Amino acid sequence: MKAFPPVSLPLVPFIFGMGLLLGGCGKPVEHSKYIPKEASVVFCFNLPSIQEKAIQWELLLNRDVVQLFANFNQFHNLGPSLKEASIDTQYPVYFFREEGKTRADRYVALSFRIKDESKFDAFLRKIPTQKLSIRSFAGIRYTILDNKTILGWMNRAALLIAKETKTSEEELKNYVLRLRDLPERESLKFHNEQFRQLRQSSYDVAAWFSLHPYEAAIKKSLGNVPLPINLDLEDNFLTVRGTFLAGKTELEASFFNLNGSLREYRNLVKDSINPALLTQLPHPSLLGGLGLGLNIKGLKDLFNRLGAKLLARQAEDWIGSTPDDLLDMLSGDLLALLENIRVGRDPREIEYALLLGLGIRQEVTLQKILQKFEQNGLLVRQDSIWQAPSLRLSLAYRPPVFFISTVDSLLRLPAGAPSVAKAEVVRRSQRSFVVGYADVREQTRQKIPSLLFQGDRYIEGWTKYTQTPLESLIFSITPVRNKVSTLKLSLFFKNREVNALQSLVDALKQPPTLQAAP
Repeated sequence: MKAFPPVSLPLVPFIFGMGLLLGGCGKPVEHSKYIPKEASVVFCFNLPSIQEKAIQWELLLNRDVVQLFANFNQFHNLGPSLKEASIDTQYPVYFFREEGKTRADRYVALSFRIKDESKFDAFLRKIPTQKLSIRSFAGIRYTILDNKTILGWMNRAALLIAKETKTSEEELKNYVLRLRDLPERESLKFHNEQFRQLRQSSYDVAAWFSLHPYEAAIKKSLGNVPLPINLDLEDNFLTVRGTFLAGKTELEASFFNLNGSLREYRNLVKDSINPALLTQLPHPSLLGGLGLGLNIKGLKDLFNRLGAKLLARQAEDWIGSTPDDLLDMLSGDLLALLENIRVGRDPREIEYALLLGLGIRQEVTLQKILQKFEQNGLLVRQDSIWQAPSLRLSLAYRPPVFFISTVDSLLRLPAGAPSVAKAEVVRRSQRSFVVGYADVREQTRQKIPSLLFQGDRYIEGWTKYTQTPLESLIFSITPVRNKVSTLKLSLFFKNREVNALQSLVDALKQPPTLQAAP
């Protein structure tokens, strides 16, 4: 996805602060009509909810991350200062972007409401890094912040517009005028049902994306991925909703494939994953894991179209079964667990302690393949475990799951005691084709060997030793059904009693210092 256009550095925290300060996403308000139907991205924030969930929430605006911007470190109390700007917090703020036909047309904008325009004027004049000249035209008061950026307000509504390229004052004024006078029928809320639904949601933060403007960039990023997918993202949209709760944050991202371009791939995945594979996910000793549900019939059809039948004779000679027999053996349920990352026998190499699990539907075929490998000397059986010395792998079959591991100990890993996280993983697996879990505590991250950072001690220190309020995360993805697929991400915090937003604010009261790894 393309980066947002640069604006004057003192303005960046101003935009960021305004975005967090303004609130009420979900209430139909007149200034939403300023968002044109050509917009590619929209963000909104619900300040009334944020203020209720976190005391001193404005600390999110005051810490080092904001003061990194040049010439803005004179605003040591940005949050309280913005409160003096007479912003009407009973209405939403919209931060949006329009790509335009050329780079010269591209801009980002902020739309919000004002309680008292005289107080708003006074606030602008207090900005220590710029002496602003406030003028008027066509019933609009405005100020030019730099040669790319204008802030205009009228009838207690404001528009801040930042172009990507240098633009004359007259042209910047025309952008404000065009958006102010935008006909209702040309607005995004009139044209897009997904955006209308998003505005009615009660989440703390929300976002809407049109994916078609970024199709070329997405295809380029997937250029090296060997997937037989021809992306057509016209009429494809993404909405994201976030809620801060006690001890966790819930994010829900819905992908709308309205043009049905992915319909031929919907049969590649199942609607759920067999819970039998997930009894070891999560586990206290694991860094993370992933469960996946694939539709074997759909995969067979795809592989046959790609020429899998041409390999049938070679496969039968090597493993004793055809590709069709091999796929029929599998249930389509897969599990991958990462227990550790460490320096290998060769100190220049990294070893991963991995456990893979395959759901088995036809045990007869599996036994036939194992016997073939034993006869060829590729496998050596030791009690209930097979060893593959040449590959340094261990294998075991515990119906209905066949395990492949890089270390013996993982094959003897107990399922572990029941937990809230485990129950959540199993619950989500019943309606998802992907389920994942990761432990992000400091003691877990410190297992990562220094070799992985290739000598960058600062990146290593930031990754392994930064103290955060986060404990773990769980995510799941539903298959595209009725042209919609949903990703759900839960971020679990160490303190399960306090609202997650308050935990973030508390963490910022003593921000971590970036230092090199020991």
